[in-house]
Amino acid sequence: MKARMIPQEIALLYHLGKGTPRGRRVQEVLGDLGIPCRELGPDDLCQTIGWCAGLAGYQPAEPPAQPPAPVREEAILLGGLTKDRLNHLLAQLKESELTIELKAVITPYNREWTLSKLFSELQEEHRFFLRIQRLTQLTEQAEAQADGDAELRAAALEGRRILEADKAPEPLTLQNAIEGLEAALSRL
Repeated sequence: MKARMIPQEIALLYHLGKGTPRGRRVQEVLGDLGIPCRELGPDDLCQTIGWCAGLAGYQPAEPPAQPPAPVREEAILLGGLTKDRLNHLLAQLKESELTIELKAVITPYNREWTLSKLFSELQEEHRFFLRIQRLTQLTEQAEAQADGDAELRAAALEGRRILEADKAPEPLTLQNAIEGLEAALSRL
C-alpha cells in the first residue's frame, strides 16, 4: 500500500520569520521555487503537524494548562514535495549557506504528533548524529595515533566496532566510547 502524500507543497518554518535576516533568506529560496510557507510560533507547539500544515480533518487543539517547553532552534518541516523537489530545495538552501539543523518531512506517521513532540524527536536525533560525528572523529584520530599504545588501539577498535554495527548504538554505549577515546587520547 502506498503512503498517502501531502496534497500540496508546504514549508512550515519555526524561528525563520520574515522579521529575521535568515528567515527572509529562507523564504526567498522557497519563493524562488514556488513553495508556499507558513510561519509557526510558540503558540503552535501544542498543535498537530496536520493542523499546522492545513491538512483536511485536523482541528486546532485547546491550549494546554502547562504549555510545552520553548524551542530555541530554527526548524523547517516540508510536505508534499517529490524527492527531486526536496533534494533541489536542500541543495538551494546549502548553496545559500542556510544550514537549518532541525528538518523533517511531514508524513502520515508524524502528522498526528504535536509540533512540540516532533521538535523533541528532531532535537534528540540531532544530538545523536553529533555524537556519531564526534565518535567518528575520535576513532579516526585514535587509529592514526595508536602505534604501540594498546589502550588507545583498544579504544579505537571499540569506536570502529560501534560505528560499523548494523544496529544504532544505545546513547550510553555511544557516550562511554566517546569518553574512553577522549581519555586515551588525552594521555598522549
